[in-house]
Amino acid sequence: DILPLPQPVDFGHGEDDAYTYFDHLVAEGDLDVVIGYLLRFRLRQRIKALRSMRATGNLAAFISLARDHVEHLSATDSVALARLILDEELNALTAILDGQPDPSLQSLKAEPREAAISQPGDVVPARNATKPVSLDELFARWEAEAQPSASTLSSWRGIANNLKRFLGAKASDLNQVTPDDIVAWKDKLIQSEKSAATISRGYLSCVRALFRLAVANKLLPADPSDGIKVARKTKAGTKMLGYSNEEVARLLKLASQQREPWKRWLPWLAAATGSRVGEVAQLHGSNVGEEEGVPVLRIAPAPDAGTIKNADSERTVPIHSALIQAGFLEFVKEKGPGPLFYARSSGDPKRKHASKGITNRLAGWIRKSGFDNPRKAPNHALRHWFKTEAARVGIADSIADAIQGHTDGRASSGYRHIGVSLMAEAIEKIELPPATGRPVKESERD
Repeated sequence: DILPLPQPVDFGHGEDDAYTYFDHLVAEGDLDVVIGYLLRFRLRQRIKALRSMRATGNLAAFISLARDHVEHLSATDSVALARLILDEELNALTAILDGQPDPSLQSLKAEPREAAISQPGDVVPARNATKPVSLDELFARWEAEAQPSASTLSSWRGIANNLKRFLGAKASDLNQVTPDDIVAWKDKLIQSEKSAATISRGYLSCVRALFRLAVANKLLPADPSDGIKVARKTKAGTKMLGYSNEEVARLLKLASQQREPWKRWLPWLAAATGSRVGEVAQLHGSNVGEEEGVPVLRIAPAPDAGTIKNADSERTVPIHSALIQAGFLEFVKEKGPGPLFYARSSGDPKRKHASKGITNRLAGWIRKSGFDNPRKAPNHALRHWFKTEAARVGIADSIADAIQGHTDGRASSGYRHIGVSLMAEAIEKIELPPATGRPVKESERD
């Protein structure tokens, strides 16, 4: 086989010198030296992958290999043999890289296969058995370690209970759960007409997180959900869209006529900042202040146990002049330092925050007000619109992302700081309410 040349990304963050050295070898033109370097490079890559598989319990490829070579393997034996194969390959490659003899040629660390592999009907020795762990116990451990938001806890508990009912007795000992069980569960969810996206992003994501936690904490030998996916493809005509300029203008006009604070201000806040509605619905008066002489909103977890999506969502956002002119700062001053759009919340992180009810009511009110396109989610179509409008008026993606609490996933993003003044200048480029009558391309609404 032809050895592919490594690229800078193969060396990982901070290893540019290694790539420069390889580039130098290629330029020198000594083929033997280049091939030797490539072979060592591939060895290191494979060793790294094997160590990751062993640490995470990702044994699917080795379990498949074990079953291909030995018939009638039980689930326990499949895992045992898979671990043996992985360890032997890892030991051999490590020895080769270190210039040592292959240890597998001297003696196998495990018992002979005839002794290690049970036959149909045999009793598996209890000395290698993993302590039983139930789905309820695993979920409680995940809850304690992950400390999820109340909404995630509620939805994932429902998913875990769904799996528990499907597994029956096996839910009391997850060592008995096989990949076939998870596939059968997934197939049942498909038959119940749940969408592929819901199964993939909700149900499978939940159980995968639980099983990976079990493997990482030595509670299970392998993850039975590993590699199990739902074949899904976004169909034309189903992708969610943002509002048009005309729809945003109509919604803001409607909001301006309302007396209830959540109807009056939340559509404006979402349109003016591109924020998730849930972020601004939990704002307290204490979140509104001034930095660098600019009025700002501080998007952060609410002091009464409200949550935001992730660490990148926490940010300071300038307040658009249109909101100031409409009287938003006077409204905040009148409300005081407490919640702006709900009376109070329980303060219990395991219960749904009071702002969740406000966001749901807002979505229902917007739908009933004539914004009933099923491809435009009331509480998110404004966020889509802001992103599109920011691009149209020439706001750099990095600045728009800073305003909206987006991240592009690159390491450099963590070192970039967009100042309040720069964001304020950018926000003012967005006209509120937006001008209508300008032709809007369909691609701008995505």
